[in-house]
Amino acid sequence: PHEIERIQGYRDARLIGKNAPDLYEVEGRTKDGRTLWLLNMSRAVEWDGKPAIFSSLIDVTERHRLDSAKQRSDRKMANLMTASLQGIFVYDQKGRVLFTNEMAASIFKYDGIDDFMSIGNVNVLVAPEELERLQGYRKARLASDSAPTIYEFRGLGKAGDSVWVMAMSRPVDWDGEAAIMTSVIDITDR
Repeated sequence: PHEIERIQGYRDARLIGKNAPDLYEVEGRTKDGRTLWLLNMSRAVEWDGKPAIFSSLIDVTERHRLDSAKQRSDRKMANLMTASLQGIFVYDQKGRVLFTNEMAASIFKYDGIDDFMSIGNVNVLVAPEELERLQGYRKARLASDSAPTIYEFRGLGKAGDSVWVMAMSRPVDWDGEAAIMTSVIDITDR
């Protein structure tokens, strides 16, 4: 029922030669009352000498269901990332940050996610004396060799100050590419 006015407006506009979308989605109902989504392709035509509307409908209900499920999943994941007490970041084989949450930025004293994402390479988060060890771990993980899953290291905050963290890293597939996801907890006070 909530679609009737919109669809009738499109019909009326078409019949008098005004602009209306040729392609749009509309929520509909089956005879037994179930909701379905339709992709409607419509044009004004002449039928037996009179203006008429030619419509071709494609059922896109399943796509809508999957899109809605994905949106719900994305919202849940965003809520988890925002509320996490752990800093989480994903980086590629070259060390470029692909994803992070607010807590990771906070632990390393960056001014939010965008600032953290702009670091260029995760190596800037690692104290110089730790760099060789952590690069070895990264190389081993990406080659599916053995590397500690949980470890501690002295990191560097944005201003170069020490930040001690407990980290947990594992290889992940990120958009079809090998990457590493690392979760960190600030243990500086300890």
